[in-house]
Amino acid sequence: MDNIGVGTNQSPENTIIAGLLDFPLVDYDEQKNILLPLAREAVNYYRGFTKNEDHLREIIENNFHQIARDIYVQINEHTIIEGDGFIDSGLRAPLSYLLPYNISMEVNESEFTLASQIDSFPRSKVYSSFKKACHKRYKFDSSDEARLAYLLDRDDKIEDWLRPAPNQFEGLFWRDEIGNTNHRYEPDFVVEFDHEIVMIEVKPDAEVQNDDVQAKRRSADAYCKVVSEHIGSFGIVKPWRYLIIPTSKIKITATIGGLVG
Repeated sequence: MDNIGVGTNQSPENTIIAGLLDFPLVDYDEQKNILLPLAREAVNYYRGFTKNEDHLREIIENNFHQIARDIYVQINEHTIIEGDGFIDSGLRAPLSYLLPYNISMEVNESEFTLASQIDSFPRSKVYSSFKKACHKRYKFDSSDEARLAYLLDRDDKIEDWLRPAPNQFEGLFWRDEIGNTNHRYEPDFVVEFDHEIVMIEVKPDAEVQNDDVQAKRRSADAYCKVVSEHIGSFGIVKPWRYLIIPTSKIKITATIGGLVG
């Protein structure tokens, strides 16, 4: 990258594209039909400041990192629908198959049922023997998550539920405060009801309004909106929505209907 600029055969447009390829969600083969026009637009903008092509190359070389960042933010601020499944600012359609949820277990390590733990649900334990889960066994990050799983597994209105494996939602990223989308997001649960599919995040009450939590919510809301609007293309027949459940509401006596509304 340090050799890009004056005296090379690379065009100013390709210098900018090279900078864009440093960002997540940017793939030249899949997005070249939008990357090149955006790079040309940026070059034409800077060409308005100089008629000297060597000077133009120098401007681009000295500023291509910031130029690429500005274009990347622009891409993520607009909805892009492509035939290859690239949707809503880089979001991808959900996978049509279930990835395995792999758990490392020690030799002779026991598995426990959620019902056997009453209301403590230690996070160190491996849980299995579910009735409605999409995988055979899970671990949970907190007692609150395990408690919600207990409620999900015994509710008659739920068809199935899962804790997504890493990369199950490979196209779901959240933006930080400066617009970067290099943060992959995996919700705690995905729950299928007879009329809808709900992505659920469990958070302590004090964290619900945190900037990062709300940034994830906005990305997940956008994801669910796009999936719901294009369900025919994805082979999905139920609308999706996203929900944050504060931990104070997840009690052993709670009902799923009361939690999800």
